[in-house]
Amino acid sequence: MLRNKDWKLILSLAGPLGSVAGRTDRVEGELYHLPGDPLELNNRHDDPACAEVRQDMTAQLPMHLMCALGRLPSGPSRAEIRVAGPETRPDGSLWTSNTGK
Repeated sequence: MLRNKDWKLILSLAGPLGSVAGRTDRVEGELYHLPGDPLELNNRHDDPACAEVRQDMTAQLPMHLMCALGRLPSGPSRAEIRVAGPETRPDGSLWTSNTGK
């Protein structure tokens, strides 16, 4: 989730991270214009008029998340964050393939 003065963006991935990494077709999103929709009832994520706002905020979200992970008291420190292959779970075990490969 990323929020600024006027907009709130929420993105979610359907499925385990290893199976959706790099796949934008599996991203579900919500985008709200807060001054005009303070109760967040009108999802404008798929509205063509909001495409530029959605793209800009989507590009900002990964850096926002990386910075937040390093600052949260319960989050891992930057030194503890390991980069693993897309088939690896956070605990180091492997995701099982549904395709039989």
